[in-house]
Amino acid sequence: MSLYKTLLKRSQWHTVDMAAQLLSIELGEAVSVEQVAECAKSGDFPIFVDISMPAWPLVEEGVLADFYCIFPAQQHPAPPSPILGMRVNVYDTECTLSGKYQLPQSVAFSEVSEWYVKDLDSGEAFVPAHQYVSTPSGKSFPERPARPAPKDWLFKREDLESFVSELRSEAGEGEKQKRSSDEVKALEALGLLTEVIAYTGTDKHKYQWGEKPNCTQIAKAMETQAGNVSGMGEEKLKRLLGDALDAYEKKFR
Repeated sequence: MSLYKTLLKRSQWHTVDMAAQLLSIELGEAVSVEQVAECAKSGDFPIFVDISMPAWPLVEEGVLADFYCIFPAQQHPAPPSPILGMRVNVYDTECTLSGKYQLPQSVAFSEVSEWYVKDLDSGEAFVPAHQYVSTPSGKSFPERPARPAPKDWLFKREDLESFVSELRSEAGEGEKQKRSSDEVKALEALGLLTEVIAYTGTDKHKYQWGEKPNCTQIAKAMETQAGNVSGMGEEKLKRLLGDALDAYEKKFR
């Protein structure tokens, strides 16, 4: 593996470009930036943004007294709350965000709703940002920052790896469903043979793990016998033996 690929796999945070490259490596086929963005929008893995700016905290309705107001509403109009049951705390003028926050998928690409971010550690939500801009008359108003575009999104490596594992699991289930009756019978026969090896013969205790066949040891013996035959590696043989035992037990037990 190249040094770049190693560093890519070790990086905790990935941009949309890096995510596309990592997924391409893990899946063994080209994954585009557009595909990564679509998967993120669909909720396949969380979206994060790295921001440093003032913000309004979101609090439960009824927490703040309506009569308490420092600034006239026309000078500091608050954006509408993006979360039902929450309200924007315009009275907290000291709130500042700094770091990585989750950008909920429901607002990551919607042009009609207010965008907000969540702190995963505290569970708090915030609406960026009250950057006050002064007018010639001396009044000021809050200028909202633009919604983060996909090029500004970040993804955690572990979330991407979990996504790859899910895809592989789904692909494996799909392959099982596609198996012909002859393939199923062959798996059942291999499962029976695995049990014969585990419970008969002079080395039967070597090939047992508790009350089940020891697929790891049996796969090692099969690999040794196969030599350098392509497709007969230990890991693949172990997976096949596991599938075979599942098929045999489902059929006869």
